[in-house]
Amino acid sequence: MTNGVSCFDGETFANFTEKDGLVSNAIICIEPDSQGNIWFGGHGGICRYDGRSFHQLDTSIWGDRCFIGYLACDRNGGLWIAGRSNRQDTPMIVAHYDGHTLRDLSHQYAVECGTDDDRCWGIAPTTRAEYGSA
Repeated sequence: MTNGVSCFDGETFANFTEKDGLVSNAIICIEPDSQGNIWFGGHGGICRYDGRSFHQLDTSIWGDRCFIGYLACDRNGGLWIAGRSNRQDTPMIVAHYDGHTLRDLSHQYAVECGTDDDRCWGIAPTTRAEYGSA
């Protein structure tokens, strides 16, 4: 059983669940960004916590179910996303969110980071040229 996520403010713990706006009670990855937001990924999608409330990112481009396993913020303020979808044409997810637009890059990059069982096992920032910055 999963119970969402807990936050410690230095004095007390607070627990957040789907009832509070968390995208799922089964959170797999957590990534802070440079603006002070915290991104959560897991079974069902992605959400951002701004310190007051949760804001879900529309992940319907990956069908009615997706599993977000990895999030990484880049130096330009973008969010890189990796995981799995239930789409037959592209079961792997590789995407970039620039704060306004979610771009599915699975057709371009999934083969490069995939394994024989169609899983993207990780994503991380790099010092090389990144998507959209060249």
